[in-house]
Amino acid sequence: MTNKIKFYGFFELDRKPDRNVKKRMNILFKNTPFNLKLKGKTLIWEQINYVYDHIGWLEYLINHILQEYCLNGEVEWSSLDDLDDYGSIIIENNTIILERKHILSLQR
Repeated sequence: MTNKIKFYGFFELDRKPDRNVKKRMNILFKNTPFNLKLKGKTLIWEQINYVYDHIGWLEYLINHILQEYCLNGEVEWSSLDDLDDYGSIIIENNTIILERKHILSLQR
């Protein structure tokens, strides 16, 4: 099931990607719900979209397109369908180390 999610944040590459990598990234971003914007060596993720398996898309990007680069950063996300569902995606040295989900419980 897809969920309407708001993403906000960025990931930083260790250097600007070369022309071939930029071309492959643009193809990926245009043909998937995974829509990042590349500015210099920064991947900006500010969008509201229906996304599924966003961790899988990040793993694909790192392992098949950016394998010669080092990626770091943090993106916050929040569900627009379930306001108690939000968290962060953190990448350190091409490793997705944490996806925190915060489920709030209201206590009276």
